[in-house]
Parts: sequence; structure tokens; C-alpha cells
Amino acid sequence: LTAKIIYRDIGTESGKGLTMDAGLLFQLSELVNLGLMVTDITTGFIRYSGDTFGDGSHSESIYPTVKPGIAIEYRYSDFTGRCLFSGDIKFEGLKKSAQYWSGPISLDTHYGWEISYKEMVFGRAGFDIGRFTTGAGVEVNRISVDLAYLHHSNLDATWRVSAAYRF
Repeated sequence: LTAKIIYRDIGTESGKGLTMDAGLLFQLSELVNLGLMVTDITTGFIRYSGDTFGDGSHSESIYPTVKPGIAIEYRYSDFTGRCLFSGDIKFEGLKKSAQYWSGPISLDTHYGWEISYKEMVFGRAGFDIGRFTTGAGVEVNRISVDLAYLHHSNLDATWRVSAAYRF
């Protein structure tokens, strides 16, 4: 269970919000893990500073997304390699803005590879909704910092930086 504080800066306006995620992880075998996560399980919101939507409203709802996934792992000496597959199942009627859809249900896919050294230094590459991604991370004493690059052909590239503490 995770609580999230959201901050978005969209040109002339900014917004803040709050939501929660929940997930389960099941070890199918020594090499295979199955996961299920529901993001924004509380149907989160973002409250904006101005008349963002032009209709007098100042907030945006964030609807839950179901995320099933599988991770296949291989260890050799101090190195661990992982192959990961997951999807985002949404019930928002996204249609052509999603990779795959049928009626109000849509699916976006994510897959990639990760290699780690002593579970402290990580290198990553993959595809997020068909777009190339790469990244790196470090974890020391339950504190992690990650940097990711996401390519987008129609927009500028996105760089994401995240930090976490594992309880």
C-alpha cells in the first residue's frame, strides 16, 4: 500500500493531488514472480490553480488502473538479470489513445530488461507503450534513486527522477 502526493506543472497552471496504490506479489517459482497492482485505487484527484478546463472546474479525477505483470529472473554470481512484462488495463473509454482497446476497456503494454550488480546498481532498457526507454538506479540501505529516459517521437524526451525509501 502506497500513498502518493502528485504535483503537475502544465505550462500556465500547476496542480496538486493525493491518491493511493495497492499491490500483491506472488512468487510462482524461484525464477518467476507474478504481480498485480491497482494504481489510484482511491480514485485520486488533482486540484489546479486556475480555470484549467475552461468550464469553471479546477480539479481532475484520476481513475484506477489495473496492472498485471510477470518477471522472469536469472542469477549468475553477483549479477541478476530480469525480463519484465506488464500492462495497464483502464476502464476510461480511451480508444485510439491506447495501444489496444475494446469498448470502454483499453490496454497499454510495457516490457523490458534489467541487469543489476549485487542488487545495488541497476541498468534498464525497454519499451513503454511502444516507445523506447532506458534508465539506471542505485539502492543503498533501503534508499533508492532512479533516473529514466523516455523517448517520444512527437514530443520532447521525458526524463524522470525518483527516490524511495523501503520500510
